[in-house]
Amino acid sequence: MGESHVGPGVRVHLLKLMGPYFSLGAEGALYANAGSSTTDNSSHLNSSMGGTLAQFGAVARLGGNIRGVRPALVAGVGLNAARDSTSLGFSMGMELEGRPVEWLPLCFDVRAHIAVADDKDRYEKPMYITLGLGWRHRW
Repeated sequence: MGESHVGPGVRVHLLKLMGPYFSLGAEGALYANAGSSTTDNSSHLNSSMGGTLAQFGAVARLGGNIRGVRPALVAGVGLNAARDSTSLGFSMGMELEGRPVEWLPLCFDVRAHIAVADDKDRYEKPMYITLGLGWRHRW
């Protein structure tokens, strides 16, 4: 049974620039309510229990530069910890970086986090879709 839970969050990447368009590093994220669970009791009444989704892992991004806009493919492996399960999986998605002001790049990304194995041994593994909007700082 598919469930949908939405919540705001924060994600931090610590990436090492390995070349002009490739970077590799660690990520951590925390989303409020995105790790919630819904249960169906014997009376077929659904109840929802709020929960946080935490993600930790490694991420790589490979991109280019098209007239100042930097599209990139983003992929990673990691651990997802939600209210009712912990899962190991991978993520993939796209990112777009632009510079509304020269000194502060703005990024938008969309990623799917797909579980391969979880602690509940469920047939349907959890999947999370994240949308990100934020600034990138390079030092």
